[in-house]
Amino acid sequence: MNTLTRFGAALAAASLAVVLSACAPLESGDGPAAPATEAPSLDRPAALADVPDLELLAPGATDAGGSPVFSWAAVEGATTYRLAVVRADGPVWAWDGQETEVRFGGFADEPDAGAGVLRLGAAAWWSVTAYDADDTLLAASGLRAVSPDGAAPDPLATAADADAAASEAPKPALDSACGLYSDDEAREFLEGELREPGHGGIDDDGLGLSCSWERADDEFLTLDVTVRPEASREKWDEYLESMLEYDPELQHSFPDLGDASYLTEDWGGTRLEVMYGDVLVIVRSGWTGGAGPASMDIARLLFERYEDALG
Repeated sequence: MNTLTRFGAALAAASLAVVLSACAPLESGDGPAAPATEAPSLDRPAALADVPDLELLAPGATDAGGSPVFSWAAVEGATTYRLAVVRADGPVWAWDGQETEVRFGGFADEPDAGAGVLRLGAAAWWSVTAYDADDTLLAASGLRAVSPDGAAPDPLATAADADAAASEAPKPALDSACGLYSDDEAREFLEGELREPGHGGIDDDGLGLSCSWERADDEFLTLDVTVRPEASREKWDEYLESMLEYDPELQHSFPDLGDASYLTEDWGGTRLEVMYGDVLVIVRSGWTGGAGPASMDIARLLFERYEDALG
């Protein structure tokens, strides 16, 4: 299972959600008792009117526990699905991969009680988008509520609010992060030839710059970089605090990167997030154990080159 996360496209799509609609209670019958109410949902925005709908399957009710399994209908031609779990105050968790089912946190089985792992701690919204091999959007769901205890999540911004925020948000001078890190540098990091030149763009919210590379002989040996200006340090600090609650041993606050940094490394790859002032830099690589130091070097370069690009 490819458990690399990409907050950019999935979370940007989630932030466009609009009207909250109440859903009818499920009917009860013989057998196990059904949940009292079906999970509320948020309609897709008008901007996605021409994009095919992606059907969400489970969980169908808000009372899903702390380790819910998300599932959705397959989309023809899709090679990547991106799941986003968000609250009104910011992102909670995100995942991307080829499967049409994943447990919250990316675990194969439900974690044991008391284990220091990421769990769904409060009501949130979730959505899924599907992409083809060229990273073209094929389908998108609306948003559905999910909660560990049946509580309802706070509403997200309305379409008018989202449009107003987008019109006021500063736009980056670049059209992707590919101009901040070269194909030759990516080739050296991945220690092999690239399948194709780096490709990326600007996130749907008009702020995040991204770029991705893949080694020619292994689709799991990847490098993804993101630069997000005008990021919220307050929300990032809250996110890091929640990460530390679930994993007290998390590597964070590196002296040479500043206190707004954390690093995860496991068999699935490496993820580094660093806040430089109000600029968030994310470096992710797949199947690259021990890539922490190199990821830190990349993060520094990205920030320095981004600042230079802005003049």
